[in-house]
Amino acid sequence: MNARSKKRIRLRCVSRRRAIRFETLEQRELLTASANELAAERYIDVVEEFVGNVLADGRDKYGPIETPLLADGINRETRQPLTWTKNGNQFILSNLASQQTLLRTLVGVSSLTGNPAYRQAAVDAVAYGFDTLQSPFNGLLAWGGHTAYDLGNDIRIGSFSNGRHELKRHFPFYELMWEVDPNATYRFIEGFWGAHVIDWSKLDFDRHGSFQKQVDDVWN
Repeated sequence: MNARSKKRIRLRCVSRRRAIRFETLEQRELLTASANELAAERYIDVVEEFVGNVLADGRDKYGPIETPLLADGINRETRQPLTWTKNGNQFILSNLASQQTLLRTLVGVSSLTGNPAYRQAAVDAVAYGFDTLQSPFNGLLAWGGHTAYDLGNDIRIGSFSNGRHELKRHFPFYELMWEVDPNATYRFIEGFWGAHVIDWSKLDFDRHGSFQKQVDDVWN
């Protein structure tokens, strides 16, 4: 066998080894992708179970009026809503501002699973919030740091009457809000600026805004 033939044989062997390595790497990638997909499905199943429990046990059925609002907390063992006590009175709180991440989760689970029920629950809660919690003066919502809704008595509680709207570490789901009701969302955004900015010449901002402050055409 001459030197040229030996070289061709070596090249074939090297090519085969490279093909084998490539096929093995490709198989590994496929196996890894499959494992990751299985792990993702497992986590999706867990999150879906969680939001299913939230809707089954946390949807408002506690007071005279059943609403699409959700309780802020559920006892995992008793499946009963958590209560807050002040001055001897007990409240079942629903603070829509504190549930914005939950609303995003509901929408996300619907996108991942194809089940529209979770997203619809978020839509219904936001729509009811606009109808029930929005100030007629400026569009601010009874939510956040000083106000909430009592599911047990179907009333707004906190400082709604004397005016202390505050969002602190809350991030409204504006995309969903706008989809549910563009006009109410616009009123809220306009009211937020109008009620919280106390000096437009230097944008002096007060973290507390009045629910009773009349806001009209704030951008002018």
